[in-house]
Amino acid sequence: MIYIYDGTWDCFLTAIHHYYYDKQDVSNIESSLCYKPNLIDEYRTITTDIIKARP
Repeated sequence: MIYIYDGTWDCFLTAIHHYYYDKQDVSNIESSLCYKPNLIDEYRTITTDIIKARP
């Protein structure tokens, strides 16, 4: 599983939160600005959640 975030810091922190609490087998967290989809990888798009992004 690859988490795709929108490139912002808050969305990256939201992806880290999901990685830690969802306990899924995540192989990478990538920005949507750099990610090139393919047929092999399973991915999940992460949307910014300000509450999850803040400590």
